[in-house]
Amino acid sequence: MRDPRSVRQAAFALACVLCAAAAAARPPIAYHVTLIDPPGEIQPLLGGVNAHGHVAGAAILPGKSAEHALLLSETRFIDLGTLGGRASYATDVNDANVVVGTSETTTGADHAFQWKRGAMTDLGTLPGGSSSQALAVNRAGQVVGFASVAPAVNHAFLADGGAMTDLGTLPGAGASAARGINTQGHVVGDSGSALQTQAFLYADGVMAALDSPGGTGASSVGIAVNDADQVAGAAWDTAEGLPTTAVRWDAGTPRLLGLPDAAGATSSYGRAINAGGIVVGTFARPQSPLPQGAFISDGTRMANLEDLLDAASAGWQVYAAMGIADDNTVSVLVWDGAAFRFALLQPD
Repeated sequence: MRDPRSVRQAAFALACVLCAAAAAARPPIAYHVTLIDPPGEIQPLLGGVNAHGHVAGAAILPGKSAEHALLLSETRFIDLGTLGGRASYATDVNDANVVVGTSETTTGADHAFQWKRGAMTDLGTLPGGSSSQALAVNRAGQVVGFASVAPAVNHAFLADGGAMTDLGTLPGAGASAARGINTQGHVVGDSGSALQTQAFLYADGVMAALDSPGGTGASSVGIAVNDADQVAGAAWDTAEGLPTTAVRWDAGTPRLLGLPDAAGATSSYGRAINAGGIVVGTFARPQSPLPQGAFISDGTRMANLEDLLDAASAGWQVYAAMGIADDNTVSVLVWDGAAFRFALLQPD
């Protein structure tokens, strides 16, 4: 009898190969690069993009000693400040330009924040804990992330109207983190332990595990969710240590998105999804000169975003895709040969 772990590994690997074969065709989209750099030293910290083309990010601005959270657009940027500490960074922005992220406080602790109309608000922590991080915000201003409940133990939270709620964990799990939220307030993330974690969807007060590709030996994480409850994230075989593969869950059923048609691509990771189910994320590749690239996938075809740049934008190295708006505008980090730059990829 074959070792069940070998059977599971073979099944997981076969699914990845089949998805990679389907990835040769690319979504019929052409993009041009629009830089949205602030002055100062760009940090590789970039978040989501909203319907107005505004992006959350961070940079060390002139005269500052640490990174500050920013709200960026084609024509301007806003320094969001901090909660009294040295540093802050922004992870997401909604269509009302409400920004969320994490900031040092006057005590040096990391706290989740919400910024709107020029004011940064400390979202606090969960009972028993001292730190928190905000990762996503929906149209209603509901914020999700994770916060400590004991030393080295984090739980997913939902903050709504100033109240932070502990979402708990999956049965038998010791920790959790919330990473995305849609208009209905449905939350995705992961829950588990240091050895294995599983993607979840939290809706109507119930946290439910999402099926992991590859069966019970696989780990998975949900990163973003649209209003149809399609979830973008990644999965990997915990026991065998296979590379991560980007996943889109449709009605709870996982679909491995595979790899882009890029030389040497070895793994992929879904980071964002829009209303049309289009997923963007990152993939690993040999140093060329960057060890990472960015992809876009419609669920059946995955493309290297560099292959979709128009003639005027050819030559840019796209390092990471972090957000996608419903019009398919993508927030990305690009490399100019010497430094990272913030940019929007806008459809032609």
